[in-house]
Amino acid sequence: MAASRNEGKIYNSGNHGGGGVKYRYRTVGNTVIREEVAVRPKKKPAKAKAKAAEVRAQKKAKPSILDAPVNNSGMRAPKNVGLVFFSFFILGIVCISCIKYVDLRNECTSLQKKISREKIAYNDLKLANDEEYDRIMGSVNLEDIKKTAMDELGMDYPKKSQVVVIPGNGSDYVRQYKKIPDKQPGDELEKSSGSK
Repeated sequence: MAASRNEGKIYNSGNHGGGGVKYRYRTVGNTVIREEVAVRPKKKPAKAKAKAAEVRAQKKAKPSILDAPVNNSGMRAPKNVGLVFFSFFILGIVCISCIKYVDLRNECTSLQKKISREKIAYNDLKLANDEEYDRIMGSVNLEDIKKTAMDELGMDYPKKSQVVVIPGNGSDYVRQYKKIPDKQPGDELEKSSGSK
């Protein structure tokens, strides 16, 4: 009985998919049948029509590149030639700047590599110099020098009469502006005191 009561009943499902088509469902027994129902398009309100007309009018009023005059070769000439030349000029300056920047970076990198090589060479030379200095200082023995000077060369310590004292200002460095005298005033006193 329930089947006979629902038989032929129509269920409105609304607008599915937004394609302007409505579907209706009806049941026959335990079977559901889907049917398409034609939908009449809704009329646009007067305000929407007026706005659409206004937009179309603005599009027609706005000039486009297609409205530019055609030259002899059939190409359309741009409206603002100065802007095009200025744009190409700026583009050229940017390209040249980029190329110069890359060249400077390459030069900087090569100079840094050269500095690194020179530092390595400097460190090698410094190490060799320090080793040679240590070898020379290790080979110097003051006792051997003294023995060679006294035995082989006949050198001896100076006598007091051979030492000339030059007055200074307290430092180890003295400038000589005139000839050192052979005899000093103190030498005569020593000889006279030594003879008595």
